[in-house]
Amino acid sequence: MKILNWASLALFLAPASYGAVIGPFNISGSVMVSTTVIDWTSPFTIGGAVGGTFAGTSGTTGNALDLVNPTTIPPQANFLTFNALPTVHYDIISFIPGVALPCTGFEAVNQSCTLPGGVFTATATPTGTTIGMQMNGVMNDVPGLVGANQYLGSYTTQIGSSISQILVTLAGGLGIPGGAAPPVPNGFISTTYSASFTEINPVGHDGETPEPATFAMIGAGLVGVWAMRARAARSAR
Repeated sequence: MKILNWASLALFLAPASYGAVIGPFNISGSVMVSTTVIDWTSPFTIGGAVGGTFAGTSGTTGNALDLVNPTTIPPQANFLTFNALPTVHYDIISFIPGVALPCTGFEAVNQSCTLPGGVFTATATPTGTTIGMQMNGVMNDVPGLVGANQYLGSYTTQIGSSISQILVTLAGGLGIPGGAAPPVPNGFISTTYSASFTEINPVGHDGETPEPATFAMIGAGLVGVWAMRARAARSAR
């Protein structure tokens, strides 16, 4: 009976699979944004998934939740979901604020500023504006946060309008088309985007969460301890 108890414990400590989501991936799609709304206007497409959990998913699609007043809503569960991986989801923990002074419309080429709303950083280019957004979050598998990995999400888009034109639009002016056919609602910018997601603190790589082999070794050790004690008891008789 004792050996069954110890062996059962060993099996319990050796899970059949390791649930952490690992590996980088990219997504692309279209979006409309204002100072208070991020409206994803199409499913995103996965690209650049060369290993880990997302291996073999390039070309498949997924969905992102629209965001209202994005700086005030995190954490946001199930922000990204994946059609090819129905149990995997990305949860936003926080947005990384813009890293520059507020935009004025007088920025020189290569000068950066933060657009109204606080989450978008704009950089003036010779042909328009590059806009970026970053977020911290966790990528995990159902049923929840066990084995969750921290991921950095970095979004970027190129717009053929100057920062001063973008400011006029965000203040309620004519919409800027790009990702969707006109007309675009006043106060909105429509554009296509790309985004990369990379692990910040990979579970299983930093020693915080044991690998399955570690659990199995613990279990085997417990069974070995039982066997040694059983032999010692028989020798003492």
